[in-house]
Amino acid sequence: MAGSEFYIALSDSTGAKRSGTETLLVPGPSVVEYPTDPLGSRVETADGILIVQQPSKDNRVRSWIWHKYPKWMPAYQVLFDTLHGLRSRRRLAYGASPYIYVKDNTTQLLWREYLDSGTATSNSGTNTLIDTGKTFTSALVGHVVEIMSGTGVGQFRTVLSTATNTLTMTTNWSVNPQTGATYVIRGRVNDYFKARVIEVSESVQEGGDVLLDSLKFSFVIEDTNFNAIG
Repeated sequence: MAGSEFYIALSDSTGAKRSGTETLLVPGPSVVEYPTDPLGSRVETADGILIVQQPSKDNRVRSWIWHKYPKWMPAYQVLFDTLHGLRSRRRLAYGASPYIYVKDNTTQLLWREYLDSGTATSNSGTNTLIDTGKTFTSALVGHVVEIMSGTGVGQFRTVLSTATNTLTMTTNWSVNPQTGATYVIRGRVNDYFKARVIEVSESVQEGGDVLLDSLKFSFVIEDTNFNAIG
């Protein structure tokens, strides 16, 4: 995957992500193998209440796979040594937490759902929403804002940019939300998720220079923040 961004990070003795250990994998994997169906689901009751059914863990195997790299390439040797040391059994044998953290910024298939809400504290402009109780960051760009009550209720807009307490939308409001209008922000966030590495294996094809046929890095997600539901 050209320009791919796949990261790993280590955990501390409690299983929390250890700051400063985030590492971009170079080269990145050629392909990924992820489950095709979401683990969780949304169920609407007869009275219109939306219930999210989401297991606390996702024990389905996910794999990052590298194809056709020369085994003698220094970058590949470093990559293999790095991944090989992340196996949960190996980490336990050395007295470390069995968990690591994985992050996939490339496929948009490893994410958590972002949800926030608030109340407009000023009348909106043609394409803005102001809430002085918030500190909005650029991570919200691309997220969807829905006006839940008050003037402008029922409208959906996508965030174009952010300032400290102002969201600017990609298109103008049909009716500008006014002070007191409530809203929610929804979106997907690529994040680090706690995982347990169950396999790091390679196979080679012989002939001339020794070429890697495939390197497989397989893990299961064990993170309650992972909620990529249907």
